[in-house]
Amino acid sequence: LFIAGTYKVLVENILHNDRTLSIIGSISAIFSAIGRIVWGYIADNIGIINTLLIMSFILTILLFIYPFILTYLSIYSIITCSIFFCEGANFALYLPLVNVLFGSKYVNTNFGVMFACVGILTVVNILFLSNISINNYLLCDVLSLITFLGFISLLLLDK
Repeated sequence: LFIAGTYKVLVENILHNDRTLSIIGSISAIFSAIGRIVWGYIADNIGIINTLLIMSFILTILLFIYPFILTYLSIYSIITCSIFFCEGANFALYLPLVNVLFGSKYVNTNFGVMFACVGILTVVNILFLSNISINNYLLCDVLSLITFLGFISLLLLDK
């Protein structure tokens, strides 16, 4: 969700065509929807944790290279769509993951709380980023590091 709210902010000083950026966002939303189906299918075959490991590894790499390609519209579009594709896994896998981690008794409430936190933090981050000047390389490196730490925590999770 964080990239969904910031993909335009990252290139607003480079690509000055809001229509083009909106089209990229719309196409990326389609990739997110496709990602939900694909990641769900993969999880049905290899398990939720293994699927999240694969997705977080791919997302770590995409976020790391993201700032290096911001000046190239076609590559920026492909990487943005790929990031949205990976983020589709969040929607497909987090509900069953919450069920596995916390049990089924309050699965919907726990999932709701988790996604409310994600939504709130996304808005806070967007407001924060819109009021400071931050280097895109640093921002993407921090996001990549956070994703990588998620990858490591999944490795350490007792399957």
